[in-house]
Amino acid sequence: MIKVGVVKVGNIGISTIIDLILDERADRDDFHIRTISTGAKMGQNEVNDVIRRVKRIDVDLLVFISPNPGARHIKHAIEEITKLHLPLVIIGDKPGERAIPFMKELHLGYILIRADAMIGARREFLDSTEMTLFNSYVLNVLSITGVIRLLHEEIDKVLYSVKADTPIEFPEIIVTAQKAVSYARFNNPYAEAKAMAAYQIAAQVSEMDVTACFWV
Repeated sequence: MIKVGVVKVGNIGISTIIDLILDERADRDDFHIRTISTGAKMGQNEVNDVIRRVKRIDVDLLVFISPNPGARHIKHAIEEITKLHLPLVIIGDKPGERAIPFMKELHLGYILIRADAMIGARREFLDSTEMTLFNSYVLNVLSITGVIRLLHEEIDKVLYSVKADTPIEFPEIIVTAQKAVSYARFNNPYAEAKAMAAYQIAAQVSEMDVTACFWV
């Protein structure tokens, strides 16, 4: 049985279900998942704690999910975790695209989801209800446009390579609208076009939110 570690630092929309989509019926017997999370926080103390905990668990594969994998504290966590010499796949959002050279240098897999946008609200305008609604809408879009299936299939490929002890072909994916819907496998071209439009709109949400919250 393959042991998979899922490390969540901070939160993006897909974080809440990333460890569930691989075994949604809890009936797979070829792997076991162990999840470590910092919750919403992603400061130095939280990062140091998660590094310590990751070093203590016995796993064969790691999936690391965080906003902006190139941010200082997140980058430090990734660097420390790579010292374990375990297969590692990074899942992040659009700002993570700036960290691609860093991830390539460390020979990491990555899946960067442009439509998993940050809510981008001032503290006085943000509450738990709004946050929950926002993330539910994000998950709606990611599900219907093919992103969930993409994550499932690409992580499964790595998992099966680890299980078979064969060379791993790590994903190096920026999830554009075209890439997402290619995994959704729509039969209806009209539905496919609408899904692409939905993904493109979702990808612009964080920029619109930042403008509304901080520039207006």
